[in-house]
Amino acid sequence: MTGSSFANVMKVSEYVGLVEEVLAKVSYCQSECWAPRIFGAHSAPPRSAQCIHVIKIHEERGQQKVSILHYNSANQITTGFAITEITSVAPSKLKVSWTPFSNVGYYILDLRIVKNTRKLPFTVITPPFITTKTYQRLRAGVLYNVTVKAVRHFTAVATAWRTGRTVPLSPKLLSLESNSSSVIIAKWTKVWEADRYLLNVKSSTRNFNLTFDNTRGIVSGLDPSTLYTITVFAANSGGVGSPSKTRHIVTLVQPPSDIKVTALNQSAVRLDWNLLAKAFKYEITVHENSMERPDLTTTRTFSNFIVVNNLAICTDYTITLKSLNDFNLRGESTSIYYTTEGIKPVQNVEVLYNCAADSVKVSWNSSPGATIYRAIARSSGGVIQYCTASTVTCQIPELQCSEHYSVTVIAQADKCNSSESLAATFETKPCSPQNFQVSRDCHSSSVWTSWEASGGAFLYKVTAQASDGTNDECNTRGTSCLFTFFDCGLEYELRVVSISKNQCKSNISDPTTIRTAPCIPQNVKASTDCPSDFLTISWKMALGALSYETEVVGTNGNKYNCSSSTTSCAISGLPCGIGFIVFVIAFDNQCNSGRSYYDITETAPCQPQNVHSRVDCETNMAVVIWSKFEGAISHVVSVNGSDGTQHLCTSTDTSCWLPDLKCGQVYVATVSASNYKCNSSQSSPVYIKTGNICIVMDKIKIEST
Repeated sequence: MTGSSFANVMKVSEYVGLVEEVLAKVSYCQSECWAPRIFGAHSAPPRSAQCIHVIKIHEERGQQKVSILHYNSANQITTGFAITEITSVAPSKLKVSWTPFSNVGYYILDLRIVKNTRKLPFTVITPPFITTKTYQRLRAGVLYNVTVKAVRHFTAVATAWRTGRTVPLSPKLLSLESNSSSVIIAKWTKVWEADRYLLNVKSSTRNFNLTFDNTRGIVSGLDPSTLYTITVFAANSGGVGSPSKTRHIVTLVQPPSDIKVTALNQSAVRLDWNLLAKAFKYEITVHENSMERPDLTTTRTFSNFIVVNNLAICTDYTITLKSLNDFNLRGESTSIYYTTEGIKPVQNVEVLYNCAADSVKVSWNSSPGATIYRAIARSSGGVIQYCTASTVTCQIPELQCSEHYSVTVIAQADKCNSSESLAATFETKPCSPQNFQVSRDCHSSSVWTSWEASGGAFLYKVTAQASDGTNDECNTRGTSCLFTFFDCGLEYELRVVSISKNQCKSNISDPTTIRTAPCIPQNVKASTDCPSDFLTISWKMALGALSYETEVVGTNGNKYNCSSSTTSCAISGLPCGIGFIVFVIAFDNQCNSGRSYYDITETAPCQPQNVHSRVDCETNMAVVIWSKFEGAISHVVSVNGSDGTQHLCTSTDTSCWLPDLKCGQVYVATVSASNYKCNSSQSSPVYIKTGNICIVMDKIKIEST
């Protein structure tokens, strides 16, 4: 069955699914075509031609199929066929209208989001007598491609294409504010894909629109105390969206006019103005122009006049007036400017000098209209110092020492000053001593101080504060002082101050620190390790010591030493059998403490040498003999027989007898020395054999009995 005969039998609506399938797969092109050769189709038209997909519905092997038949240029097929209008009647709707095309079976409308391949298109088929179609449930503010195809016998004979955008959603009015009698400030929410906003302003006498490109609009030139209705619309290239909810606002009351100022005295004025019909009350603010300080006064009144008091003399003021409506909301202000006059010199200037604080307190009587005062102190050396205050007293610090000062006061009111007052005079304290030097004697713990003479000083006092909290002082009329018998091992902080005849002290000098010689180490203890030649010395920490040195003198005349920054020290490699006297000396960076009380110790006795033996064969008695060494007080001979018997012999001499030995036995004898603290190591063994024939094994020598 051919495509035409099949179409005569089947309804067009039955092929809608097939048509939508093909349209979804075939893209509409405007600049470049590709025409596949299907069913003998012609090759692609020129690159500049607008291309239209022509489809054919046919039957193949018992199945209905829709195929791309060929492409053709728009100026050949679509002449006289066009989309006449695309309008967005609502944020989710697009209305499409097109010119009718003669002798067509139906129209196919294809709508898809521009540059979005993930969303499937909207495809609609309309009968030939309908040339207007409204798409619904679309996304607001989105640009769509709309294609309309006129289809005759299942072949697209004309195609028209056009883009259209849905209007944005309506914004929400967030706030309305009136900050003056002629201005309204509106704020609203931002709407997606809206490129401008229309603000409708309406009153009983006016109705106009303003366009803004952001979410804030300022409307000016409005009437005072007037009710306005405000509506906002979002718009884009598709048109203007739906209106927001309407809100109302009343502009504020305009400020008073025709203000008259009358001076009552040097510090008071009266203001008069015309009453306003819609003003509930009025607010008057007085501000001093020349000082960056808060407003002087803010007053509200229901009448049309007010008296302003407490104005400063010779001062510029700005007086602002505002009208308040029934809700106590203030409108814009109107301002007037007023200047007061006159300031008189200050009277009764007095000074009070403080030696300890090195400052002078200046006081005086107040001058009407003055807002600030300046006290000026001039020294005999030409130094000028001053202080300022809004009250009738101030303090001048850091005065020069040993100077004569005169003090005057000036009253001020911004740029308006009085003349200087009569002067008051005073003398400052003596200067602090200079070139303060400190030295010490390591052996006597004495400290010597000296300095240069200070102008105006009658007496000098040197104070010394120790690191343990104790204090000492020296008073003199000269320029030096000697401290004796300072405690050892302490750090002293010394200062000097000069004192005038009226007991006014100078500033104390910078501290100078000195340390006395370290204390002598106490609890010195020396001990030896018996099995080794190791001597350990310990002591109690000495105050002021940075390091220690031990002196060890042996009975053999040799000397040994070791150094330490802690409270112990060790010496190795000492000879055996020697007694030692041990001293400890503490050091700082410059001085030493001298020798401590001594302690004595000794190393272990030396190992007995030249050990040999003799045997009396008849009595089976043996004697073990050795050489004498220093450090040994007693000796112990240990004898082990081959039969397991043991014998001990103790002697303070260099030999020891062993009676009652058994015949025919071999004995091994060793000797060790002791000083009652340590024992020496055992000597090399000697062998003893008893019997009728006595063999004495001493250096491999055999003698016959």
